[in-house]
Order: sequence, then structure tokens, then C-alpha cells
Amino acid sequence: MVNIRCFSTCSTLRRDLDMIKTIVSKVKVEPAGVSKPEINAAASTRQGQSVKHQRITTRPAKISRQQKPEWVSLNTTYNNYFKQPTIQDVNKVNQFFNSTTVTYEWSTNEFEKIPSELARAREHENVNGRVSDKLYGGKTKIPFNLINELPEILFLGRSNAGKSSILNNLVTEFGRSSVVEAARTSKRAGFTKTLNCFNIGNKFRLIDSPGYGFRSTSNQGTVTMDYLENRKELRRCYVLVSANHGFTKLDLSVMEHLTSLGRPFEVIFTKMDKIRDLEKFKMMVKESGIQDSPTLPRLILTNSVSSPKVPKRYGIDHLRYSIFESCGLI
Repeated sequence: MVNIRCFSTCSTLRRDLDMIKTIVSKVKVEPAGVSKPEINAAASTRQGQSVKHQRITTRPAKISRQQKPEWVSLNTTYNNYFKQPTIQDVNKVNQFFNSTTVTYEWSTNEFEKIPSELARAREHENVNGRVSDKLYGGKTKIPFNLINELPEILFLGRSNAGKSSILNNLVTEFGRSSVVEAARTSKRAGFTKTLNCFNIGNKFRLIDSPGYGFRSTSNQGTVTMDYLENRKELRRCYVLVSANHGFTKLDLSVMEHLTSLGRPFEVIFTKMDKIRDLEKFKMMVKESGIQDSPTLPRLILTNSVSSPKVPKRYGIDHLRYSIFESCGLI
């Protein structure tokens, strides 16, 4: 007698095996290590079809813009207690400096011979019942454009600190590779011998003073001190310090004197591109105590010369804005 249950089980098992074979036969197994496109290409070739090989092209990686030197961010860090200018403010100021006209007006080694000071002195003189408006005696009169009392800023600094270079950078477009030479510069310390006045777009005057320290004379010191103590048009002083040298005793003495006179001042660190140890520079600033000064000066970090490592002139826009603010132009 045939075992029906066993037969039924065997039949079921056979059907299951047949079904598995059918499923497996329909699955395409790809050889290990071979990609699917290669299998398809091989299959097409076997069928006599031509295969077009796609050219594999790799786009060159985008060259990222050179990162700003680390010290550039200190222009914000050191001045976070001041109101930061808006983009519109910066653009407005830069547009002015990039297109302005710089006019040399006068030089003198005596404070009394500054044209407007001479005019004030002459107002107290009375010649035959009339006020004299002559410049240096004779028939020459003082031109009005020299005595129109525009606001003035003064650059102070040790000999060869870069005062003239900063002035030239102020009026040079950022895109230019060469710097406009509004003021003559020299690698020789003590090149500037007099107070030199530059009219900046008939908005304000920039006074470049003789450097103090090496090769300076007592007469140069006298005319600078007279200007600081007596000039009513003076709005703000900018003390320039070579970043690679740091503060000297003379720099600190000058800033102390400005504080005693009640003259507001800012500090411009020049030649930041020459700094090799930024932590050492930060320590120098901290130990100087300048950040605890009663006048709370801005610290503006700049480089006047572009190079492969520092391709742009940084900090100039901060200086431009500070000057506009000091002169009440923004």
C-alpha cells in the first residue's frame, strides 16, 4: 500500500525544487570584481554591436582664494567696543578715497608760518586802519583755500615708521598694483623734515609730521609739539608704530603726552606683513597697556606693500572709515 502522505510530501518537495530552479535561472549573476557596465559592454560586443566608450573627464579642483592672514581679524577683535561700520558705510568711504584728488598745499618747520595761523596773527595787526592779509610780507596775499579751516588729522610716528607710505595707500584704489605717490617716501630714516599738508578732496587735511627718534632734530620736535598744543583744526592724531619693532619708549611717551593734552588718538600698526610670530605680537600689545588707555584708542593693523603671501593691502578700509568718522564726514 502506497503511503499517500509520503507521496504527497515528495510531490510538494519536487514542485518546490522546480520553482527554485526556475527562479535561479532567471537571475543574472555578475562575475565577482567586474562592474555591471563592463558586463553590458561585453554582452553588446558579443552581439556584434559597437560600443562607444565614454571619455572620463575630471574637472580640476577649484583653486580657493588665498586665505587672509590671521592678523587681519585683529582689526575686529581689538576694536569690538567700537561700532562696526556697515557695508554701505565702507563702500561710501572707499569710493571717496578711490576717486579723490590729493593736493599738496604747504610745508613748514615753524608753526607760526602755517598759512591759517599766519592769517590769524595778521587779523590782530592793523596797518593804517586796515587789516593786513599778506602772506609773507610784500604783495602776496594768503589764498582763501589755505585758510578755510577744514578738519585736520595728524600722522605721528618714529622715523621710518611708514607715515608717507600709509598716506599714499589711503588714496590708492585696492585694485591697483602700484601705489599713488602723493607723498614722497624714502628708505632713509628721517626723510620728512617739515610739517607737510595735503588737501584730501576738499573734505579734510592730512598733516604728515617729521619722524621722531633717529635723525630727528629739536626743531622738528618743536614744530610738532606746537602744532599738537595749539592747532584748533586738529581732530585726531594717528600714531604709527612699526609692527615688527613694537612700541618704543618714545612711542609710549608721545601717547602719554597726547593723553595729557586731551588729544584723541588712534594707533596704526604698519608693516604687519613682516610679522613672523603673531603670538609674540599679541603679547607685546597686551603688555604695553595700550588697551587700558583712558582715551581708548583704536588699533588699526595694516600692510602697505602687497606680496605673494599678502596679496592685498589690508586694514586701509578701517583707517579710511576712522578718518571719516573723526572728521565728522559720516
